[in-house]
Amino acid sequence: MTMVRTIIPDMVGGVSRQPHTVRFRNQMQECTNTFIHLSTGLEKRQGSDFVANITDPTGDVKIHWVDRSVTERFIFIFKQDGTTPLYIYTVDGTACTITYDAGTITELKAYLNTAPANIRAVSFDDTTIVLNRSTTTAVSASTTSYLYPASTGTEVDVSSNPHNKLSWEEFDLPPTATGEYWYARDDALGHPAGYYISLSTTTQPWYERVQTPYAQSAYDPDTMPIRIVQTGATTFTVEQIPWKPRYSGDSITNAPASFVGKTISDICIHRNRLWMSAGENVVGSQIGDYYNFWNDTYTQISDTDVIDVRIGSSQVSTIEYLVPFNKAIVIFTDGNQQFEIRSREALTPSNVAVIASTAYTSPKLAKPIIVGSQLYWCANKGAYTQVYEYISDDAAVQSVATDVAAHVDGYINKDMIYMSASSASDLGIMVDGASNSIYALFMYWQGERKLQNAWCKFVPADSGTVLSAHIFQDLIYTLHRSDSVLRINKIETRYSDAYPSYKPRIDSQRTVTGVWDKPTKTTTFTTPVNTRINAVFLGSDWGVQEGVWIEPTSVTTVGSDSVVVVSGDWTDYDCIVGCNYESKVELSTQYVRDQNEVPYVGTLQLKNASLYHRNTGYFEFQIDPDTTPSSTRILKYTGKTIGSSFIASQNSLSDFNSKETFKVMGSSDGVVLSIVSSQPSPMNITNIEFNTNFVQYKTSPADR
Repeated sequence: MTMVRTIIPDMVGGVSRQPHTVRFRNQMQECTNTFIHLSTGLEKRQGSDFVANITDPTGDVKIHWVDRSVTERFIFIFKQDGTTPLYIYTVDGTACTITYDAGTITELKAYLNTAPANIRAVSFDDTTIVLNRSTTTAVSASTTSYLYPASTGTEVDVSSNPHNKLSWEEFDLPPTATGEYWYARDDALGHPAGYYISLSTTTQPWYERVQTPYAQSAYDPDTMPIRIVQTGATTFTVEQIPWKPRYSGDSITNAPASFVGKTISDICIHRNRLWMSAGENVVGSQIGDYYNFWNDTYTQISDTDVIDVRIGSSQVSTIEYLVPFNKAIVIFTDGNQQFEIRSREALTPSNVAVIASTAYTSPKLAKPIIVGSQLYWCANKGAYTQVYEYISDDAAVQSVATDVAAHVDGYINKDMIYMSASSASDLGIMVDGASNSIYALFMYWQGERKLQNAWCKFVPADSGTVLSAHIFQDLIYTLHRSDSVLRINKIETRYSDAYPSYKPRIDSQRTVTGVWDKPTKTTTFTTPVNTRINAVFLGSDWGVQEGVWIEPTSVTTVGSDSVVVVSGDWTDYDCIVGCNYESKVELSTQYVRDQNEVPYVGTLQLKNASLYHRNTGYFEFQIDPDTTPSSTRILKYTGKTIGSSFIASQNSLSDFNSKETFKVMGSSDGVVLSIVSSQPSPMNITNIEFNTNFVQYKTSPADR
């Protein structure tokens, strides 16, 4: 028997579902409600701050988050409803005023009145373009006549008409009359071939281009995407987009875009063009003219003209997503193939290329996201989810995608509907919209080396269902459906406590003022409704009582408020109320390993475990021998300030760096070791050291 010391050097490996023998030392069986930043170690995650309760439209909804600036962040909520298909809130819960263009209000609401899964949106500047994927696009069949002389003359494009000219340069300059139509057969510098109307006889511009008179010269706005324009701090207008008509040519020489007669599947902005996909085609607008899907002139193709390309797959592959990434657009198809639209130089009709890149399972519900220089997407893998990390290089022959969730196979629920990420926080999150879980991926890159790829899970204490979550820089905003409202909370991912004072680790926390009731000797707090409130915390204002937390004697709902009652007088200062939650880490089975991290075969008896921690107020080290009935031993650590006595339900913080040793006395493969924190104080575990006895099995008869 040999005395051996085994070490978990850090606690930032996250969850693994691989066999315990092949896991890294710092990977865990479970890791819930923790932050695992590479620079700080394993921490109990920050509690969420309550922001607001907003109206719940009920039923299925589509959430679109908009980030225009630090002070202009919005939540767009789409619902299939003919009367109120759209709600908009600021992220602080202020309801925004929505005005529909009076002339097309019926058409606008009809366009939005679709299943939420059909909605796609892209935002830029003060505009959000909204797509209904179930609407078949069309062009107008109407025609018109441009005559000279007006009313009684002939068509201006007839060769004998005096207003039929070789080019714009032969028009009357300036015109002798306004409101007259002219026709230019060829291009002139800055004035393409086509139809013009005279505007002024005294000041420039003299003429303006007009739509060609033929059928199919304009897109039907009732079948095309619409836009939502921000007109004030909290005011928005919903209107049809003024799609440009065709100014030159006809349905043969300047044909409508290939999305006509099909349903548009996705939209995006890339290289100063608006892109749309339909079937197996992708169409890009004119450069800098997002609403123009016609060539400028039928006589020649210029670099600024529309790009209309087909992916050219060897199988039927309908496009699902368009994602701008680096210098390319990555195309995801329902045939589980990925393509790239790219060009080394400017992206033009003459040099655009569609390149088959990879053939992995494509996303279905959640739009792929970009983090730093990587693209991530998720796809179902049976009853669970796999997550791909896509790396593309202009100089590479082929792009590469890696399943970054392969080592947690079976951990992430299927049908993820939303992904978000922040390079500032080295964090990506996913939600399925049907549970109270947020799956988090902590990652860290050093140049081209990925030093961290760690999964864990957030389970907010106050939610019935997490409908969506989005990261703005270092803030995670969450949208919960609970208590017949939608609740907005936010979590800071890079918060630093003002030690020894600290922000309590409770969810949906809000600062409230108590009211003392002398006959019942109770304090009452009234706050926006949350039936899961179970903790009242005393903050730094309370001096020596800071860190005390009390469980309410009752929480009742009165109208849109929760009334929280606690015993005693807690009215001297404001208190913090919220929902206490548990942070839990279950360690992997421990092994003695060689220099190549290969486990030795033998029996490992764990004598004790030393947990190194810092700025920690409380945690439990649980030792479960995995027997029936359960006989789990719970060993507690509570930080105490030097010279003070322990106060029930009060957590002071330990010194900056401390070590706590617990007796285990069990076989490594016969006990389950967990670190649990169920109190509002911080917990930060940096590393763990085990003192063990090890008996190596003899594999050779000569050694026996």
